[in-house]
Amino acid sequence: MKPQSYIYWRGYTWAPMVQFTWWGLKEYDSIPLIATARKAMVNQMLTMSLDTWRTYRHVCENYSPFKNVTECTGGTFYSWGALNGYVAMLEGGYIH
Repeated sequence: MKPQSYIYWRGYTWAPMVQFTWWGLKEYDSIPLIATARKAMVNQMLTMSLDTWRTYRHVCENYSPFKNVTECTGGTFYSWGALNGYVAMLEGGYIH
């Protein structure tokens, strides 16, 4: 049997990693495929976050990697979960 920490760290979507990934992809904005992928990631994370907020009023610590799982897999009101919205505001040009 694998330790619980192994399961916890494997495959979940974390907003801080989305933020780091967004920054990295933004460096290659001149490549259309990269820009498209970055925007798709932002839209996916924003949709997932808003669905969870509207359904449960939760800001998740992390999200399941499996489709149709709409509930948090970690804490249900976690500060770094708001980074998904922050990244969407950066992408939209609302903040710099």
